[in-house]
Amino acid sequence: GSIEESKLKSSNFPIYTPYVDEVKQVIEREGSFDILQLETFHVSWLEGFVENDNEGLDKYARGKHVTRLVRAVVESLVSSICGDDAIAEEIYRRYEIKVTDEILEKGRGAFANLLISLVKK
Repeated sequence: GSIEESKLKSSNFPIYTPYVDEVKQVIEREGSFDILQLETFHVSWLEGFVENDNEGLDKYARGKHVTRLVRAVVESLVSSICGDDAIAEEIYRRYEIKVTDEILEKGRGAFANLLISLVKK
């Protein structure tokens, strides 16, 4: 491929998304707070887009939007692995197509949000 195998094998994406029960256990084990409310809700990657809106965004424009959201989070990590802007751009181009065709077209793709209300003991 386009990326050196050694760079790919040594890459690390330090992203961890815990389950609700894990968060609850950590809060309870630490002991400083009581949990008043703990719930998860999902927001579509396309929240705010309206079908047939005035901007006329086609499916690939929506895919580009989602790719920009993801890119904002992972760009520095991807750049450190690729070391070449052209390779990174190709990765995002492929991601945009996959997101559009394999996720958005099937009505999937949402951000998971965790709502926590705590009271200090």
